[in-house]
Amino acid sequence: MFKVTQGSFVMKHINLIVLAVTGFILISCSENGPTEVPSDQGIREIHIYNIQDNKDITLTSEVGRVNSFDFVDNSSIYFTNVYSYGVPNSGFVFAESVNKLFLDSRSSSVLYNAPTYIYGLNNVSTNSFVLETDGDIYKLGNDGTVVTNLTSSTTYETAGVLDNISSDLFIGTKDLENNQIFKQNLLTNQKTVLINSNFNYLFPLHLNQNKTKLIYFEQNCISAPNRGYIKVIDLQNPNNKTTLAECSITALLNLQMSDNDKLVYSSDGRIYLIDVSTSDLKLISHGNSVDISKDGSKIVYSADGKSIYLLSLSSNENNLITTGNLDYAYTPRFSPDGQKIIYITSDFNIYE
Repeated sequence: MFKVTQGSFVMKHINLIVLAVTGFILISCSENGPTEVPSDQGIREIHIYNIQDNKDITLTSEVGRVNSFDFVDNSSIYFTNVYSYGVPNSGFVFAESVNKLFLDSRSSSVLYNAPTYIYGLNNVSTNSFVLETDGDIYKLGNDGTVVTNLTSSTTYETAGVLDNISSDLFIGTKDLENNQIFKQNLLTNQKTVLINSNFNYLFPLHLNQNKTKLIYFEQNCISAPNRGYIKVIDLQNPNNKTTLAECSITALLNLQMSDNDKLVYSSDGRIYLIDVSTSDLKLISHGNSVDISKDGSKIVYSADGKSIYLLSLSSNENNLITTGNLDYAYTPRFSPDGQKIIYITSDFNIYE
């Protein structure tokens, strides 16, 4: 979900916006390689909640470093750690590692050390991830043995999403005057431009379950830099583009999809549900971050920065599940089978 690199003004602008939205203000310098973010950044714990047993377990406790995280499969999760390094008189940079943690043994291993922040870390399958760092798209095996640069481009590229069946990689670019969404087939190297958008940024990207629609966020960088639109492209007819919703930039980090093409996101403290097939939009709750189960039957969300709720979309039954011993809770995620939820607790409010 974040990075700071050398490069164009656009990259710096995007990083400032994303860092401001997420509240990750991490300051640390060292002359001798990666170091932990200092303890004054507070504690962050990863919790796992078992829905059937109504049990909550603390998996990890980190000093201000846990960034993005999600399930790899029903028995393991990934999470990223942020590091900073550099010479104090010359400034500092951030790096980020991808880690895999097995739920039963609580053992973990480092899969990948990125040279800077990681954006758009997506599970392609239980065997691999696609991520963007330092302006390129990489494919990473979930055992850490395969790291492949899929783009090797001089243009800043982000929000890569891969159709593992067709080998089509969908990419959004970040440039001063010409932003695009294009697909590139990794077998034939054929490139097809789907959108040219001039000054509007185009990320993140999502594919629906049967890979017929591409959902993306288009940010108004000039007239309304904190606002944007959730849009969808019919990949069988790329000229057919539909606007699903106008929303705040926080939706950039919140948008999640079920396997039956239900989409949830948080914008301006409100949680919305969209049926991508019909474009039907509903306000369903209020909160900061949200996820939807794979079968589309329930959502889990954070409210007031302090509580996690589990909501049934059929019965509207809403249950508080937070049991962590820290003050704030956020970013809940469902396991693939919908039986477990992971979330982060913290002793400071990242939304302030």
